[in-house]
Amino acid sequence: MQDYLDHLPRWNGKRDYVDEIARHVKTDNPHWAGDFHKWMLSMVAQWTGKDRQYGNAIVPLLIGPQGSGKTTFCKRLLPGYLQTYYNDRLSMKNDSDIFMAMSSYALINIDEFDAMSPSQQPILKYLISKQDVKFRPPYGKTVEQRRRFASFIATTNNLRPLADPTGSRRFVCAYADEIDNTGNISYDLLYGQLVEELRQGRRYWFEDEDNERIMRQNEDFQQVLDYESMVQRTFLPPEETPADAKPMSVQDIMQILVKRFPTFVIRKGTSMELGRRLTAMGYLRHKQNQGMAYRMIVEL
Repeated sequence: MQDYLDHLPRWNGKRDYVDEIARHVKTDNPHWAGDFHKWMLSMVAQWTGKDRQYGNAIVPLLIGPQGSGKTTFCKRLLPGYLQTYYNDRLSMKNDSDIFMAMSSYALINIDEFDAMSPSQQPILKYLISKQDVKFRPPYGKTVEQRRRFASFIATTNNLRPLADPTGSRRFVCAYADEIDNTGNISYDLLYGQLVEELRQGRRYWFEDEDNERIMRQNEDFQQVLDYESMVQRTFLPPEETPADAKPMSVQDIMQILVKRFPTFVIRKGTSMELGRRLTAMGYLRHKQNQGMAYRMIVEL
């Protein structure tokens, strides 16, 4: 990686190759291009060891439907002959594997980010802020300290993938129905621009105001963990529900919530607990042959 960066053409400043790559992601996030540019600068700074105190602690999180091109976009960020330093099959369940990957790869894609358990997200938040990693490699007898090279990017189909509110500032979320992965990428000119911008002193870190903005942006991508919040986001409140609204079974209500909130899991006892919460919230209930039903209308 260092050899590659040392032999790039000099950027003339007339064309923004990083912005062109960012625009391939068709998102309504107005800050996406700028945040992506800063992340790429931080990634290159990580490779060169420019900052020996902090690691690249931001993760672009591409959100979109299956087949929208998210994984392909991530893989195309490195040229073909550097693909050996790309990893999209990292298991977050083994600390040793994670530490090895952080010191052995240039870019790690956490594909299917939503498959990560809520308890693992805080661990990732801790890991991505580290500049060096300490671990005992497989078959090793002593703990080694190695320099971190890898930066992280992630993809998911889940519209609400963030489970840790305190760690949401680490993720630059961008929803895109489609990503344009056509055309060739001028990799030498792209990375030549980033190297030159770092040489000129362009800021490659996110400051407090950036982090605060990112947290506000990410509120729409935060998991809703309690029944009341999910119901309030989905149905009209009891006082606005017409008296002649057709009663809806608890089973039907649960299926609607599952579609809107992929993290909502139906388990034994969920129907009884949800019914209890609906009654406490003031929804009128009616006893039917198949169980309780509630007068509710989905909010459009």
